[in-house]
Amino acid sequence: MLRAAVRWLTARPGVTLRPHSTVRSVFTGSGRIVLDSGEVLRGDLALLAGGPWTRRLAAAPVTLYRQTMLYLGRPAGGDRWDGAPAAGGLGREGRGWVLPPGAGTLLKLSSDTVCRPVEDTDSRGEDQQPHLDRLAAEGILPDLDRYPTAGVRVCHYTADAATGGPLLAPVTPGLWTRAACGGSGFSTAPLVAERIVQAVKEAA
Repeated sequence: MLRAAVRWLTARPGVTLRPHSTVRSVFTGSGRIVLDSGEVLRGDLALLAGGPWTRRLAAAPVTLYRQTMLYLGRPAGGDRWDGAPAAGGLGREGRGWVLPPGAGTLLKLSSDTVCRPVEDTDSRGEDQQPHLDRLAAEGILPDLDRYPTAGVRVCHYTADAATGGPLLAPVTPGLWTRAACGGSGFSTAPLVAERIVQAVKEAA
């Protein structure tokens, strides 16, 4: 999806992409953006979609979350995952989900129950075992012991501090922020884009 978006944007005459450019700071009053090279970008309106780094760049009303992800290999003796869709609402509390393997990828498993608010994205030294035990106890996959563990990772995302969901709101008249809420940021992307265009037209 992201590669397709880049190809589409590259073909638009009014779009300039800046890949591999780190944003050092954002002037919330004017929406000016300073890159790590020292270059300053200016525009009529800036949209900050910085994910886990949103709070570091602007005083947006978001909460930073960390979630433990379990990556699994395919079980010995075959499995049922070929052609399977992603599935949610799993486990004893109905808060677990799995993303099936495909095209050489691993099966990914997690749950909202191991999502917790944190102050920053530095997870070094954090013990993941209690979160893994919680995932195992939920029964998201009844035959979890058949799947070889391939890795454990953590991910970070931001959400509206008031509702826990996605956020699209102005910080100042010149700066808007978009806080994604987990994977739903992809599924709601067309609606978000439509709302951003509407906001720009209203501001103009």
